[in-house]
Amino acid sequence: YYGEWSQNINVTDKNNYFLPQNDAATKNWGEEWAVPQLRFFNELKKECEITRDTLKGISGVVLTGPNGHSMFLPFSGCFFSTSKEVGFLGEEACYWTTSVMGGNLNSWYYCYSKNGAFDSYKTTRNTGLSIRPIVKKQD
Repeated sequence: YYGEWSQNINVTDKNNYFLPQNDAATKNWGEEWAVPQLRFFNELKKECEITRDTLKGISGVVLTGPNGHSMFLPFSGCFFSTSKEVGFLGEEACYWTTSVMGGNLNSWYYCYSKNGAFDSYKTTRNTGLSIRPIVKKQD
């Protein structure tokens, strides 16, 4: 969905997060869903046990929190829009955050690779990465 950001000047709030109308999860699944912010990734990295696993024949990574709950992130790779090629399929689990770098619309994503690297990086929004939506907390 992030293809429209280049035509819209007001796509982020004052904290450099995508506005709900520019959030792929909110746009596709409704107001209760969101793409997570970078701070949620940092919390996962700090608090979770991380293991490689295969689920139904798909390789990926399992993040297990201190409460015992876990989630599986497939090694989904990425799509390079300039070369129109899929890269790192089966090798990296790369997922967008809704956090944007200052006004230039480079955005943060987090990535776990088969070699064990697990960190955040930034790139332009025309790189095709997966999203792992979360349910927004109710006030």
